[in-house]
Amino acid sequence: MQEEVDSIAKNIAWELTRKMGISGHKLHGKLRRAGRRLPSKVRLDIEAIADAQTRARSATEADKVDMEEVKATAERIMAFLAKQDPSEVRRGFYINFFTELSPRLLVLFAALLGLLVWRGFF
Repeated sequence: MQEEVDSIAKNIAWELTRKMGISGHKLHGKLRRAGRRLPSKVRLDIEAIADAQTRARSATEADKVDMEEVKATAERIMAFLAKQDPSEVRRGFYINFFTELSPRLLVLFAALLGLLVWRGFF
């Protein structure tokens, strides 16, 4: 059972890296680094898989892992990741980055111009 859960978790971790560009060690690390890039339902599903992976390693907790639920959750996650286009995710990241950066640069240049005018350079 542990090998099966580990295999599912590795597949999900690989797809997160390949499709969404999320780096990190193992599934817990990738989930933490994903932040708001994942919808809340998908985050909860990935968290459930990561918890099942942790439980499967424990001798006392291994019998509490429901493999049918783990497989169904993994299918939902993989269906979401299959819809993701890596270039679209990257484009969205850059658009958001420059959208947040441009007003800050505008304020900085306005302040610099104001300082230069105040000091008599223009």
